[in-house]
Amino acid sequence: MPANLATHRERAPLAHPGATCIDLGHALLVEHHQSDEQIGPCALADLTNLPRLGLRGKAAAARLAAAGLPIPQAPNRVERAPTGELLLRLSQGEYLLLGSFADRGARVRALEADLPKAGEDGLYFLPRQDSHAWFWLGGARRAEVMAKLCGVDLSAAAFTRDAIAQTSVARINAIVAADGGGHAETPGGNGDGGGAYHLLFDRPSAAYFWDALLDAMREFGGGPVGFGVVAAAHGQ
Repeated sequence: MPANLATHRERAPLAHPGATCIDLGHALLVEHHQSDEQIGPCALADLTNLPRLGLRGKAAAARLAAAGLPIPQAPNRVERAPTGELLLRLSQGEYLLLGSFADRGARVRALEADLPKAGEDGLYFLPRQDSHAWFWLGGARRAEVMAKLCGVDLSAAAFTRDAIAQTSVARINAIVAADGGGHAETPGGNGDGGGAYHLLFDRPSAAYFWDALLDAMREFGGGPVGFGVVAAAHGQ
C-alpha cells in the first residue's frame, strides 16, 4: 500500500489494515484482506473507489445505448453489459452506471470524460462518485443478512435477478441492485449462492453502514473480502 494516502483523491477503503491494495491512480482499492480466499456463506466488499456515474434526462438512454450499453426496459431494473458494466435504471429517465470489474472501471471513466456539458442535448451528469458509496454483498446467506436490516423481501423468490429496490437499509436510504451472475454455490447456503447485491447509499455513512452489515453477518460466519475475490467470483 502506498505510504502517503493523501496523494489519492478518494478516501482510503474501509477495513484496510493488514490488507494488500491496488493503486488505481486516483484511489486505492483493497485487493485482498488477510483471510479472504473465498466468498463463504456471506461476504462484504467496499467498492466505493471503483468508477461509477449517473445520467439523467431525455437523452440519457440514447447516449448510453450509443456507448453499447443495454438499456433496462423499465425503472428499477438492472442490465449487465457484455464488457461487465452494470446499468441501473432508477426512474424513467435516470440511470446509474457501475464500472466493470474486468477493467477496474476504465470504460466508465472514459465515458464520463466524453460527456457533453451539463444540460446540452437534454443530458445531465450526476456525480455519483462523490455522493454515493458502493458496497458488494455476496454469498448464499446474503438475503438473511439483509432481512435483519431491511423491510423489503430480498430473497430469490421475491427479488428477481435483475431487480432494484430503493429502500431503507439499517435506517439509511439505499439502492439495492441484484446481480444474478457470479460465484458457484458455497457450503451452508440455501441454493442461491450465485448472486450478489450492490448497495449504494450516502457516502458519509459508509463507516456506520460497514459496521452494521458486518454485525448482521456475524452469525453466518461472514466477513470482509477484497476486490480480487469479488472479481474472481464474477469471472472478471
